[in-house]
Amino acid sequence: MTSIYLDYNASTPIDPSVTAAMRPYLDEAFGNPSSGHWASMPAKAALEKARSQVAALLDCAPDEIVFTSGQQPGDQGQRSSRLGTRASTSSPPRSSIRPFSPLAGSSSSSARQ
Repeated sequence: MTSIYLDYNASTPIDPSVTAAMRPYLDEAFGNPSSGHWASMPAKAALEKARSQVAALLDCAPDEIVFTSGQQPGDQGQRSSRLGTRASTSSPPRSSIRPFSPLAGSSSSSARQ
């Protein structure tokens, strides 16, 4: 019997070419790119290279590309950022992101839809 995986919302298989591209950063150059020590340098260089590559694909500046760790940080950035960023690696806004309206009723059920 063939198994079919349908829970892509939780986790997805990694394409073999992505695994191969990531292997050096999983095995050897795994330093935190946000740190300033020697182990962070290869990871930071790879991160900046990826940022430039994504920017080139999207025809924008590298500083317009914001990598997030997942949906919640992406949501937070969309709520708080008013910088006009054109691209983000987080997924599009979901129902958890709603425009703020000070005129909406504060306790009515229609305001919480």
